Amino acid sequence: MRRGVIGLVLCLFSFATFAKVGIGIQSKNYLRGYYSEGGFDPDRLIIGGNLGMNFFKKGYTGYISPIVGYSFGRFQLGLSAGYNFYHEKLPYTNALTNLPEEYAFSSSNYSLSLFSRLALLGPLFIHVEPGYEFYKVLDDPNFTYEFSTGKAIEHARRVSIPIALVGGGFGFPIGDRVSFVIYGLYDLIQNPLSPYFGLPIIRGGFNVGSFGN
Repeated sequence: MRRGVIGLVLCLFSFATFAKVGIGIQSKNYLRGYYSEGGFDPDRLIIGGNLGMNFFKKGYTGYISPIVGYSFGRFQLGLSAGYNFYHEKLPYTNALTNLPEEYAFSSSNYSLSLFSRLALLGPLFIHVEPGYEFYKVLDDPNFTYEFSTGKAIEHARRVSIPIALVGGGFGFPIGDRVSFVIYGLYDLIQNPLSPYFGLPIIRGGFNVGSFGN
């Protein structure tokens, strides 16, 4: 299962695209940090998400993660939900023929988290993201075997794994309302079943709209 966990982590190293959709005119100053009190401002609504796919030896993973949130000037707060499909061919030895074979392991995994960002000096920001991952994992032992054929029978269960991702990054304006964002995170909880166990997470992409205005 560790190979599966590593595969899931690899997908998080791919670059993702974030869309921040605004209505009306926003200030061109990237981190001006001004917010006028007085109710809901549709210009500060955040809508977007991540979409990606990765291939690795004997498997692949694909994910989609929409987000919705709101910008309070230098501070962003929102909700992220994700779906991840994971597939890998796992080697085993046929119990009847004693020959090597492969078992096609697939899982549909889900996530739900809150995210917040605080703009600091220049393009620097802090990112905090607590939440839960809901994963299908193989038990130990991973397989038993059919008596008549010797083929593997999967033994798996679903687990809910708390996460607490913290880190920071940079947002680089590359146009009037477009910026490139890259940031690194680390899971403070470090649950051994977590896809983030023992490894950093690198994310990046483009924002349409300004952060910090």
